[in-house]
Amino acid sequence: MKIKGNEHFQKKKYDLALKWYTKAIKYHPSNHLLYGNRALCYIRSEKYLKALGDGKRAIILQPDWAKGHYRFCDALFYLGEHQKALRANLLAQDACGADTEGQKDLLQQHERFQTELQESRAEMKTKKTETKKTSSKSRSHAAGDSSGPHQKSSRPPEATSQSSVLESSQSETGKDREDTAGNSGARAHADGRTDGLKDTKR
Repeated sequence: MKIKGNEHFQKKKYDLALKWYTKAIKYHPSNHLLYGNRALCYIRSEKYLKALGDGKRAIILQPDWAKGHYRFCDALFYLGEHQKALRANLLAQDACGADTEGQKDLLQQHERFQTELQESRAEMKTKKTETKKTSSKSRSHAAGDSSGPHQKSSRPPEATSQSSVLESSQSETGKDREDTAGNSGARAHADGRTDGLKDTKR
């Protein structure tokens, strides 16, 4: 059953792989390898909460198994628990000190987490800067449009939140202007603002 699950996983048929790993777990509920493999399937299927559960189960059954910790940390990270994932990774490195290859994998994972966090922060700063520029351009366009040829009033453009108050006060004093200008007063309108997961299994 485990072999069939592995075969489907290699073909990226994660749903079928999950079924075979789940069947195997029913017969061997204490096999940490099965939980680790199923956790990876859940991660690839973006079912991170289920992956978290399987990763946790794997490291309870085998506390010094690096791959179980690796799956658990990945699930935490992709659930948005970035700091918890980093802390869990450091604990995993301590727990798996005797596993040289496992230590190497966990160190690489820790570096990947930090890199992705830095890139995410840089991307957020860029988006904020672009938003501010877009907002500034929109206000500039709004000011230009309100003073264009279609504007009937010589009054300066007012903020959107004050437009209703302006319209009300203009309608009350409009009778005096009708005698001289022949209209009920113009309204000033301002336009609005506008992963590399590890594939190897045992």
